[in-house]
Amino acid sequence: AGVDSTGDYLQSKGRYLARRYMAGGAGYEFTPLFYGEALLLLNAVDGSYLASLYSVYSLSDEAELSVSISMPVGDEPDGALIRTEYGSYPALASFEFRAYF
Repeated sequence: AGVDSTGDYLQSKGRYLARRYMAGGAGYEFTPLFYGEALLLLNAVDGSYLASLYSVYSLSDEAELSVSISMPVGDEPDGALIRTEYGSYPALASFEFRAYF
């Protein structure tokens, strides 16, 4: 559903703007209570990418703390012209406390 050129990004009707992506990720259980993941998502059309880290720490049988950070890298838009997909994304950080009952 994506396009093959950055000049056609405004005509893209899909969830992702480009047609070609590459991704790599890994997860690791540091302890039985602490788990982490890393992901790198590359837009192969414009060279921008999104790097993210995610971790979960179990506080008890029914509660956990989750932390997530996403850092986009790419050229920012020039007015209405989108030069790179991930350059138009904001950096994000989230902290969640989850309780199950």
